[in-house]
Amino acid sequence: LVLVAHFSWLWLLGTYVSWFVLKVIGGEVGAHKYFAHRSYTTTRAWELFLIFAHFWVGENSMLSFVTAHRQHHAYTETPRDPHSPRFSSWADIMFWRRPFDIDMRFARDVVRDPVIVFTHRYYYHIHLAVLLLCLAMGAWVFYSYILASVVVINTFQNYAFNYLCHKSWFGYQNYTDKDDSRNSRWLMYLTYGSGLHNNHHGDPGNYSFKLQPTEYDFTAWFIDRWVRQ
Repeated sequence: LVLVAHFSWLWLLGTYVSWFVLKVIGGEVGAHKYFAHRSYTTTRAWELFLIFAHFWVGENSMLSFVTAHRQHHAYTETPRDPHSPRFSSWADIMFWRRPFDIDMRFARDVVRDPVIVFTHRYYYHIHLAVLLLCLAMGAWVFYSYILASVVVINTFQNYAFNYLCHKSWFGYQNYTDKDDSRNSRWLMYLTYGSGLHNNHHGDPGNYSFKLQPTEYDFTAWFIDRWVRQ
């Protein structure tokens, strides 16, 4: 109700731009394709920007995300998969209600980065400090629209990838012998390519999810054009 009362097209545009920078660039280009899969190389300046951008999307710290995602690929569709629909409900996956142990063997490279370790150790402290700062400055509408809204959008987006894109009745497959992962064309367009989930599972070390001429991966173009060293 607060957000509706203070609605403006400018705030809506700000939310979209923030989601694009924080989730599409920080989350997909950075946390997923670079830090989790090391599918390309880049500069230290880009590393720091990607760590900063991903920090605000509500996926926990970079260290937690990377280890959980690597476990997901290592143990896909097994009880050790942190978010497999075979063993978890949609609510468990959306709200991360199913407990799992983070295996630090999957974090040996990221724990050598002092910035990643710092933001992991003080993840909630920093978020609380920014919230209190926004409240003190009277910028709670900014916090609600620009940060909280991005977290809400990302929650539903991750649910779509981790639950829907692993259901046998959803989407299509180019790789049919790997696991339950599926591609979704409408998610592909909404998420700038990330909806090509089956393509990613079929070739996780490739930063481009595009396999067919009719498929689209903006983040791969962005990496080629701006980020890749």
